[in-house]
Amino acid sequence: MTAERSASAVLTEEVVKKVRSHGIVVWVDAEGQYTGLADELAQGAYGFGYPVIGLRGSYLELMFALENYGNGL
Repeated sequence: MTAERSASAVLTEEVVKKVRSHGIVVWVDAEGQYTGLADELAQGAYGFGYPVIGLRGSYLELMFALENYGNGL
């Protein structure tokens, strides 16, 4: 296991803890350093079993993608 994959697995474990304790988690990655990891998690990498919705430039598209996960407000 490479150091990069190991770090990704550890980071994934931390995100899982946050999701379990808070429900919806917003991960701000302003510099886009973790876009690849977010894409991997969306595909279930590292056993991640939660939906991942990314902001890809359009807030409107993000809001529509989040519609199924909110409380209707």
